[in-house]
Amino acid sequence: MLRCSPGYGRTVGGGLAVLLKERDSVRSLGASRARARVLGILTAAAFAAAVGSAAPAQAALSGNDWTEQTLPANYSIGGGAPLSPVSCVPGTRFCVVIADDSANIVNGFFIGQAALVTTDAGQIWTGYATLPSTFQVTAVSCASASICWASGITWQDSPAVAESTDGGQTWTDKTPTTWAAATWWPKAIDCVSATTCWLAGVNNAGNLENPAVIETTDGGASWTTLSNLPTFVSHDPNGTYELDGISCLSAVSCVAVGGLNDGSGTATVISTTDGGATWTRSDDPTLSRIEELFSVSCLQPRTRGRPASQLALPSRPPGRWRSSPATGGSPGAIGSNSITPAGSTRSRAPLPRTAGRPAGCR
Repeated sequence: MLRCSPGYGRTVGGGLAVLLKERDSVRSLGASRARARVLGILTAAAFAAAVGSAAPAQAALSGNDWTEQTLPANYSIGGGAPLSPVSCVPGTRFCVVIADDSANIVNGFFIGQAALVTTDAGQIWTGYATLPSTFQVTAVSCASASICWASGITWQDSPAVAESTDGGQTWTDKTPTTWAAATWWPKAIDCVSATTCWLAGVNNAGNLENPAVIETTDGGASWTTLSNLPTFVSHDPNGTYELDGISCLSAVSCVAVGGLNDGSGTATVISTTDGGATWTRSDDPTLSRIEELFSVSCLQPRTRGRPASQLALPSRPPGRWRSSPATGGSPGAIGSNSITPAGSTRSRAPLPRTAGRPAGCR
């Protein structure tokens, strides 16, 4: 069976839930094994997507197709929070990782960050210490092998973004001045083109945790903070939910995930199919077994003879999410969704696939 992009989250019992979506089944890793393998799994899946083949993913996930590569001097993969974010461009061998650079000292004593770039699927990495020193990058997204955006939080606890137009070699701080007084922080970014990017995160107004989504459709010249995200009556004094991950199939179709970080709520999945004009919050009971989801990856469906734009779920939100009992003490795991809307009584149509991979979100 072919494995596809995994997702992970925190279970109600406090464990780590990791899912691998296979062709016709869902398999979850136990918490003890998951903690050791989650970073390798995520990186393996990213590199497999980058080289445009599903076959390397299976080998990499089993640990038989890894070759250790030496990073440039002073560079290291972050082991704390945030972990080193990575973005790979599907169909290419191009990836960018935001890594720690011990030669880059910020504010006198903080270890700074730099961009590690590969154009050969990880065989050789080149470091570029050109990121703005005004903020810490927590997420990165490359729309192409030349256009990349990074988002994060300034040393004054305000949101920030930077753009690279040369594949991560140089970066320009594109943070709007009005963001200095913002009460929200970005935790994820997804850019579907050179002009359209989505930020997802948390709004801490009133010392509460509530969701935040911000969008640009003009390459960062202007940003729109959405005020129509799904909400509900929360009995937790910490708020409703924050968003930790976002994945967009196009400029109009996105899925964002999260939960209540400082409370005991349940995981939240919201989606839009009209460019953010309206949003739907999933009521799938499977989510009640997960406290918080930290990432999501939605695959663009492609079939022979039909452009992807005709298959990208243009008019209906993601349907049910599948779960699988986890081993090793983890109470549950969140799984892939089908394209059948919740509550539908119609039979499910086969999911479009490319290289054996089903479309949908993980």
